Amino acid sequence: VFRLGAVNGEGFAFDNEKPAHQVFLQDFALDKVPVSNGDFLEFINDGGYENFRWWFSEGWEAVNREHWRAPLYWELHDDEWMIRDFSGLHPAASKKDEPVCHVSYFEASAFAKWADKRLPSEAEWEHAACYDARRKVKQAFPWGDTDPNSGNTNFFENGYWSVAPIGAFPQGANAYGCQQMIGDVWE
Repeated sequence: VFRLGAVNGEGFAFDNEKPAHQVFLQDFALDKVPVSNGDFLEFINDGGYENFRWWFSEGWEAVNREHWRAPLYWELHDDEWMIRDFSGLHPAASKKDEPVCHVSYFEASAFAKWADKRLPSEAEWEHAACYDARRKVKQAFPWGDTDPNSGNTNFFENGYWSVAPIGAFPQGANAYGCQQMIGDVWE
């Protein structure tokens, strides 16, 4: 049993995080690092956007209606996938060790199915992100209750102006060893 959400009076929380409530979780597994651009490029190159079997029907309709072939800001130039970010256009291969960004729920789900995995539920993700099973406590952040800093997460103050390479913040790992659970992408 896990207490999901924020308790009133325990600091800032968005309205969709209240009220805290108890949920039952089955055992689950979560990758220790975010999905990388390199991982997602394999999905694309394996025909991920061309095979309906990976997609929910509504997602497959969006793929065909919107002509999706890659995540937002990915562009195909001379048979090479490029990623556009704040600093320009870069080969996807040169950003293979960075977390993939700008994927929709449908794209994330299709990738997970292709990889023989699934997306975590909100409760599973929050449990992994802030529960320390050894101490049996819910904490404010994956690494504990201390505030974020440049050693444990990628926030504006780091000056990256982009995602950080996977593994760049080992001090930010949770009790299970999962890294970069906040700061790089819209979790």
